[in-house]
Amino acid sequence: MRSTKLLSLLATLVVSTLATSAVEITQTEHLGREHWKIKTEAATYLFDPIAGGFSSIMDRAGNDWVAYDDPASANYPAGAAFAFRGVPNMVYQGDDNGAGHPGFDQCESEIISPNQIRSRTYSGRYEWIWTFADDHARQSVTRVDPDRAYWFLYEGPVGGTYDPAATIWGSNLAGPSRDHPDFYKGGTLFENYHWLYFASDHSEQTFWIAQVEPDELLDLYGQLGNTTDGLNSPDGMVVTGFGRGKNTDPLLRIPQEFLIGFWNGRVTTAADHNEISEDINTAIEAAQADAPAMTWSTSSPAAEGLNPEAFAAALAVLEQHSGENGLSETFIVRHGKVVFAGPNIDRSHNIYSCTKSLTSTVLGLLIAEGKCSLASRAADWEPALGALYSDVTLRDFATMTSGYSAAGDSRWNESSEDWSLTPYAPITPYFAPGTAYAYWDEAMMMFGRVLTQIADQDLKAYLNERVMSRIGITDWDWWHDTELPDGTALRNGCTGIALNAAQLARVGLLFLHDGVWNGERILPAGWVDLATSVQVPEELPIGATDRANVLGNGRYGLNWWVRGDVGDMPDTPRGTYYMSGLHNNMCFVVPEWDMVIVRRGEDGNPPEGKRFVYNAFFRELAKAVES
Repeated sequence: MRSTKLLSLLATLVVSTLATSAVEITQTEHLGREHWKIKTEAATYLFDPIAGGFSSIMDRAGNDWVAYDDPASANYPAGAAFAFRGVPNMVYQGDDNGAGHPGFDQCESEIISPNQIRSRTYSGRYEWIWTFADDHARQSVTRVDPDRAYWFLYEGPVGGTYDPAATIWGSNLAGPSRDHPDFYKGGTLFENYHWLYFASDHSEQTFWIAQVEPDELLDLYGQLGNTTDGLNSPDGMVVTGFGRGKNTDPLLRIPQEFLIGFWNGRVTTAADHNEISEDINTAIEAAQADAPAMTWSTSSPAAEGLNPEAFAAALAVLEQHSGENGLSETFIVRHGKVVFAGPNIDRSHNIYSCTKSLTSTVLGLLIAEGKCSLASRAADWEPALGALYSDVTLRDFATMTSGYSAAGDSRWNESSEDWSLTPYAPITPYFAPGTAYAYWDEAMMMFGRVLTQIADQDLKAYLNERVMSRIGITDWDWWHDTELPDGTALRNGCTGIALNAAQLARVGLLFLHDGVWNGERILPAGWVDLATSVQVPEELPIGATDRANVLGNGRYGLNWWVRGDVGDMPDTPRGTYYMSGLHNNMCFVVPEWDMVIVRRGEDGNPPEGKRFVYNAFFRELAKAVES
């Protein structure tokens, strides 16, 4: 059995999640396995950290609504009395089989805050976070296997005792009811539920489950006895949950959020049903509005005002000019909802020069904190710049007009003077600051070094605290290969941030919404407009470097590419701006269409040129929007 990560504060963790509530996490042993005991106002949970799921959920009276046990044999349907039980029992079959199901050895878990637990499968394909409050818990599934679907299930005895005759259930579709489908005898109900609840004559509380963002997939409800007698069996459990279709088919394929909780009371009447309905819907709405939102809402192109045929034709153009990765890491959002997602949107890798746009975002944050300005001289923080670059400003770095160059030729054995092994060793400038444009990675490396000294902090930690964690990006990296003399990691200002397509789209959506996320301002007011408008005049000459083919005059903001008026992407909406990285890693923000378009991959730049390809794509996409 693999060990779990246990924070030093595990002995007893107490946090006030609301003014009148507390969550306490302690270590215990249950069924011969290490468990974490989470005590809240309404319930006590026993969490199996190696499995990533709950083996026990007890109400205030001590009734166990899961009551998992693991005997030597768990044959069907006998396992309904012990081994089949659990929450959320997410992964069925495949290499991660059993992840989320108590008793399985598939996960590593850690406590990441006093009321949060994160679990990740050993394969790294799945990850989720449980957040505990006084009367409910919230599961944020942050990573899923793009090649295998999953589900979310509650399987256990309602009120701690398998007694269908004493069980009441309801959903957003109807209720309350004492009529139950017999799972063993084929009576399972397959509907499209948003939430369900379960009450028992044996308990004064009602247990409920909810899917935060509803979808159009099948969900199920049935009662499985532990013998062939079905509902008349001596023991058994409820089988219910989201994304479980007929023939035991998992259906969920994108990150989701789920809620489980106890309602204080037993639902027996229509009035009770109406009251619990209101309370569950309130909890769902609060989860939907909570920042950061961890999941995406999905929709069809037609529902978001896109002609399906024309939309498909536009995607075909993009795929035609893609390499082996095709559209597998393409992610398109309109009106805040996903209208296209390739099968590998959760594949994380370097976003290459898209990193530059996030480097300049750090600059915007530092300016808002009063630590510097666009006109600040970089040499005030980096003495090495004093002799040759004393007049270079932070704005010059962010617009690629610094003229900076470093000693040595390319470390990649290329015929270039960029990307030397000594990027922080300045040599004679290519030109006086502000007099020309030169796309130059060494300049961005020095820019990152300067910003690190202004922030007096590792830029990854700085950006994570102020932006990434607040918009739902919880697992990302930023490459570095050196440190400052004091040991601070020196992140590469030009490349090295690793994200997946869905995460990169979150950055695009943040900018689309002027730096506001779910009503909370994340970026300084005015920064988005400044960074994504043309800052390099069209008439500014291109510097005489060996990368003079990269044209930024009339097209470049503060480390963002801008559609501008130069005419090489005329079929792109005028307000479009974008991040661009090696190997066709792109993130387009289109305010006129309320869209974010991400295309990822490591299959090379298109031989036709990016601007030709994406102009052709936008030409076709315009037809989908206009029609």
